[in-house]
Amino acid sequence: MVEQDDVVGFVSCVEHQLAALLVAPDHQGKGVGSVLLAHALRGREVATLNVYAANLCARRFYEQRGFRATGDGVDDATGALECFMEYRAAV
Repeated sequence: MVEQDDVVGFVSCVEHQLAALLVAPDHQGKGVGSVLLAHALRGREVATLNVYAANLCARRFYEQRGFRATGDGVDDATGALECFMEYRAAV
């Protein structure tokens, strides 16, 4: 997402997996993430993601938008604990 020639957010999906959703710190809490997530979910019945378990703000963000925890694990690259989450569109 670009605002006044500055990139303020980014979302990336690989098939049904939300691979990344990033918002510049000075634009967090202003709806940028919600717009990006809505765009990423458009037309999808199911979406999954992994989020660091310690990132409580991100976990709440996704939960408030319909994602539910489905399990946990360890990120192979960092060794950090992860929370696996899934979204299912209302039918």
